Amino acid sequence: MNMFTCWSVKNVLDLFVDHRLTRDADHWVAEHLQDCDSCREEAESLSPLEDIKAVAVELPAGLKESILKAFEEEETAAGWTPQFQPAHGLALLYCLALGGIHSFDRPVSQQAEPMHQEQVK
Repeated sequence: MNMFTCWSVKNVLDLFVDHRLTRDADHWVAEHLQDCDSCREEAESLSPLEDIKAVAVELPAGLKESILKAFEEEETAAGWTPQFQPAHGLALLYCLALGGIHSFDRPVSQQAEPMHQEQVK
């Protein structure tokens, strides 16, 4: 087998096993696996992962609520509140300055024509 083809197939084997490839890519990998023992063995070694993912794990009752409560208590205990920092003000001024500079970058068609000396009199 072509080493580049094997390398390409091995890079997408996990997607192939999880059925997350496009129809064309899935067909291409399946064809390669028919002819390549090395890639087929690697694909078969990944297959048990499908069985593991299918097992449903039952979480203890109230786990989600206790985790969320712990986060809330931690934030309250730390006294966390959003604060305005001087760096935020500098960043805002910088953005406004850039916006002002770029407002002068108008196309020539939108710029005012220069006045001639006859018009100044």
